[in-house]
Amino acid sequence: MKAGENVEFNQSKFFKFIRELGSGGTGVTNLFKDETTDTLFAIKKYQPSKSNSEYEEDFYLRFVDEIKILFQLSHPNIVRVYNYYLYPQYTLGYLQMEYIEGVPIDEYVDNNIVDLNQLFRSVIDAFVCLEDNNILHRDIRPANIMVDNDGQIKVIDFGFSKILDSDNSENSIYLNWPATEFPNEVINSNEYTSQTEIYFLGYLFRKLIQLDSNEDFKFSNVLEKMCEVDSKNRYENFENISADIAKGVLSNMSFTEEEKNIYLNMAESLMGIIIRFYGKFTPAIEVNKVLNDLEIVLKSSILEDFIQNNDLLVEAFVDNSYTCSSNHYIRVSTVEKFYRMFLNSDYQKKKIILENLKMRLSKIDIRKDPFDFSDDDLPF
Repeated sequence: MKAGENVEFNQSKFFKFIRELGSGGTGVTNLFKDETTDTLFAIKKYQPSKSNSEYEEDFYLRFVDEIKILFQLSHPNIVRVYNYYLYPQYTLGYLQMEYIEGVPIDEYVDNNIVDLNQLFRSVIDAFVCLEDNNILHRDIRPANIMVDNDGQIKVIDFGFSKILDSDNSENSIYLNWPATEFPNEVINSNEYTSQTEIYFLGYLFRKLIQLDSNEDFKFSNVLEKMCEVDSKNRYENFENISADIAKGVLSNMSFTEEEKNIYLNMAESLMGIIIRFYGKFTPAIEVNKVLNDLEIVLKSSILEDFIQNNDLLVEAFVDNSYTCSSNHYIRVSTVEKFYRMFLNSDYQKKKIILENLKMRLSKIDIRKDPFDFSDDDLPF
């Protein structure tokens, strides 16, 4: 085989059809299962409807452009593409993508208790990635920003996207945007730029906040600047938005001396009762789990001066096996103060508290299993 030589991989590959996921004017997306890897995939088939048949060639070229765009991207908040199959002689093609089991962002916000601050940061992070790759999405609507079953953002559908380059000066396609107001550049010249992308994403989140009646959204100033109709007053790029978000997050990271002392008393108490871990150290990272477990600990000891079951307390913060001291006593007031401080902290501060506890507890001795004595002080 010589460098530059084309090699054809034409082995047949079979996918089991599960169901249709959605369809539009240029094709249909179906759910398939690769039975070799036992993996689900969303496979988008390019095939224009009869009403769009006169634009068949243009739509096919746009489909190929979507493939080129997606293969440039690698980000946890952007849909992942795995493969493509093109049949230009039939103006037909398929795009094999990550299957996202979730709902559009507006449906998710409407039906769940959510942290819009975190969703906003994740979406901005995804669009910073697009910006770094000189890509405009151009179809920002709730249906194209999904939230999966783990609460993670996934930006999808790059069928109208465009790669920006020095030779690309044409105006963008004017889509039916889900907005009632439009920025000046759209009104005056039907132009869609990077700043237009910022405007429509800001507008979408403004609607989500109204839907959620969220009074704890911490980036309102950022959002207002994104939604300025005059581009001169709007952010120039997503990188600047990300920088302002970081400033806001850092300003909310301060803890009072009292809060620090409450945390330290709790951390030192845990270090005092845990003797060692077994296997891999796995800290609890789910905020609600920690809160629920601490409530159980306090209810079982509320009439006592000291916690009655140290195991219950450790298991609020640790998910792996451990050995715990039963001769070390922790005051109920220590846990109660920590619980109240943790409960009343915002989401970001809760994550900081858990991250600090994780770092503290990771210093505890770890053994492979409860019967591993290989690291004891033995003569040989």
